[in-house]
Amino acid sequence: MTSPANPRHPGAGALPVIAPQGEFDYGTVPQLQEQIDTAVNERGGVILDAGGITFIDSTVLTLILMTHQRTHLRIANLPPLEPPSPQQPDQGSRRPDGEWLGPS
Repeated sequence: MTSPANPRHPGAGALPVIAPQGEFDYGTVPQLQEQIDTAVNERGGVILDAGGITFIDSTVLTLILMTHQRTHLRIANLPPLEPPSPQQPDQGSRRPDGEWLGPS
């Protein structure tokens, strides 16, 4: 999944999206750092979809801050594409082209 080209960084083109899932701490941050470094080296920036992250420690926060200081970083929490369950409030949706529709 990629984002549209960023008009403030027209040479970068579409930025890759990394969507890690679960918990990230000192022991698991090297995998995340490798994914971020690869995206930055290949495309000049990255979008971190944090919607699936359930826990991070200060090691991951440091990685995020260092990435932000050296490159083009965006953090997003994209809403689910499926309709909300009765136990979950409606958080909105997106059209297939990615346009935000808001709560239904």
